[in-house]
Amino acid sequence: MDSALRAEGREQREEEAYLSELDGRVLFEICPDGCLVFDSSGSVLLANQRAEEMFGYGRRRMMGVSLEAIVPEYLRESHQKALLSFVNEPGRQPIRKEFEARRLDGSDFPVFVGLAPIANELDVHVLAVVHDLTPKKRLQRFGSGVLRGMEEERERVARDLHDDTAQRLSALIMRVQMIRKAEGPERREELLKGLYEELQEADAAVRRIVHGLRPPELDASGVIAAVRAHVRRATADLDLETEIIAGPMDPQALAPAPKLALYRIIQEAVTNVIRHSRATRMEIVFSQDHEAVMATVSDNGRGFSLHARSADAGRGLGWFGMRERAALAGGEVNLASAPGAGAEVRVRIPVADREEEM
Repeated sequence: MDSALRAEGREQREEEAYLSELDGRVLFEICPDGCLVFDSSGSVLLANQRAEEMFGYGRRRMMGVSLEAIVPEYLRESHQKALLSFVNEPGRQPIRKEFEARRLDGSDFPVFVGLAPIANELDVHVLAVVHDLTPKKRLQRFGSGVLRGMEEERERVARDLHDDTAQRLSALIMRVQMIRKAEGPERREELLKGLYEELQEADAAVRRIVHGLRPPELDASGVIAAVRAHVRRATADLDLETEIIAGPMDPQALAPAPKLALYRIIQEAVTNVIRHSRATRMEIVFSQDHEAVMATVSDNGRGFSLHARSADAGRGLGWFGMRERAALAGGEVNLASAPGAGAEVRVRIPVADREEEM
């Protein structure tokens, strides 16, 4: 009887151990964050699929990778000290911290990591749970860029209203006072003619401000017409040959928000050509298939290094803003350039799902 009970207890313990190990393996693999287990020397013993994807390794390719390979040089000493502290004091509390990690291709990215010791009879291992902060940081930078862009736009509108429209209104008020005091119909007629001309100029000034905020052509005639109007105004006084080529397009292909995103991306690309490229020619090409609307803005300017540009991507809206606008519309933007070879911005925005709209 006792032997039967002992056998049953042993089987139960073995089953519990098996289930515990199985649960651990499943949790380790399905964890949405990267999970790594290091030995006491700092080499990777285990890595789940998310960690391998995060660090740019193929499946089962992180085994044996050293801690030094996945952190920047300036952090290696502090990480080695943290690892040794767990080895020497297996009972110490877990560590949670934010820092940068390094991918296989040498690029760094922000992470939040939790470190905890796992002690067994033979060795002390360290479990690292790695959360990729890239999306959060991108959103923070984009939000900061949007706020800066909004403030800059407010300053521009305020400056235009003060320096142009407000001055014109003051002049109109003075002219009305002169008309009231004018003697004789001929003098009044002369002043009224001048008043009419100044009203036309004030109307044109207000329309220019409105165009800068949101072009009326975008809603009335579509994104191509809005781009044509913007390019015409932006290049009126420049020695820049421009050509806009548009294939067959469905005016209802894009919903209002994606349509505005496409316009703003092209507007930013055109602004970059005008401000930075020193180009003599710019070409904008629109096309559409059953899946997406595509646009390409290319120039024959001086070009630039993509590596140098990516290092500056977080400043303002610019290239980073174009990517975020496209992503929010479900699309993408790609950039091609090299010093002396001009630049090309390619944007793709998915067409509207008519069933979803209904």
